[in-house]
Amino acid sequence: MPILEEQNLRFKFADTWQLFQLDEHPSYRKWIEKLDGTKAVDFLGLHKNNLYFIEIKDFRGYRIQNKSRLTDSELAVEFGQKVKDSIACIVGSYRNPVYTDFYRDYFQNLESGQAIKLVLWLEQEPPRDDYEKRRMQYSIQSNLYKQKLRWLGTNSHVLISNKENNLLPETAVSNLPHT
Repeated sequence: MPILEEQNLRFKFADTWQLFQLDEHPSYRKWIEKLDGTKAVDFLGLHKNNLYFIEIKDFRGYRIQNKSRLTDSELAVEFGQKVKDSIACIVGSYRNPVYTDFYRDYFQNLESGQAIKLVLWLEQEPPRDDYEKRRMQYSIQSNLYKQKLRWLGTNSHVLISNKENNLLPETAVSNLPHT
């Protein structure tokens, strides 16, 4: 069972997942990251013929500092750039003989036109609004992200997820203990 940790969260993925921490992988660190301004999503995964780009943001305790990032398009643009750079990392790493085998399944899935799932895992302090207002807020946010990632085509799906609304199949998420 793969377990990955990011920010204050522990993700336990079922064995049906093939995934790794892209922004920590040697192919990213050695080459792609050296380009100024380049970023990558936190996790890259495959699950049942779907390619997942997963970015983790835990804004709990930082609501005021991140309020403008959530209300304007700053976070959506950042997420879109990370997806774009992550795709470049897959293609470039696959073309490098050192990493061809490692990236083969990701590259072939990307090339095949299979569904791409773009997951922004966004933990926030619980809003004070009722449930319907929260659903509307997530819907509005999701539309903003979809606009920024439209260039990936109709077979890409933007998912705004969190512990309350876990949209990652066969995955359990928990808080890490405070140190």
